[in-house]
Amino acid sequence: MKKLLLLTFSLLLGVLQSFGQNASTVTYDFTDGTIITNKQSTDGKLTLGGDYVYHGTSYGLDLKVDQEINISVDGSCTISFLGSQYSSLNMVGTAVTSGDLGVLFTQVENDKVDTYEFVYSGGAATLNFITALTESGGSDTYLPSIQVITTEMPNGLADVWDFGATQLDDAKYNNRLTEDVINAWYPGVTAGTEGEKIPATF
Repeated sequence: MKKLLLLTFSLLLGVLQSFGQNASTVTYDFTDGTIITNKQSTDGKLTLGGDYVYHGTSYGLDLKVDQEINISVDGSCTISFLGSQYSSLNMVGTAVTSGDLGVLFTQVENDKVDTYEFVYSGGAATLNFITALTESGGSDTYLPSIQVITTEMPNGLADVWDFGATQLDDAKYNNRLTEDVINAWYPGVTAGTEGEKIPATF
């Protein structure tokens, strides 16, 4: 019974890992100063505009009023900003027309833990984020990092998880468990090998 439970748990873990592969996340970390010095990320998809400054390894980027971040995205995504309790400006998110992604206050309750997020739905685009005064003013937005979390758009095909590793026609189905995914669960075992016990204590 323990062996069956262990095997079931292992398979479920693999399924959960495959879910995690359906969305991709890119993190832009400002705390080492590299992006700030170069005015852009190493992949060239994030650029900075304005008179921003580096605020050390804890808070990274310090944006004043009317400073901007532009991010090129391949399609629908969530842009997640790691917040600071010391920030005091708004962030205006724009895809097409000014503020169409929303206006968010950049101060958070839990310093460098809480985030504020903009959600974009659409095709490839360059998204603009610019700092702005709040009704009571404000002076800075501290930004340790940004994450771009790509959303997988449904393609109208049925998702299938076949633990027998039979791959159905890709034109008709989304094969969530492929032979490669399943074989990756068993490191050190050559695909197609018979008689192997996983784990060896079985």
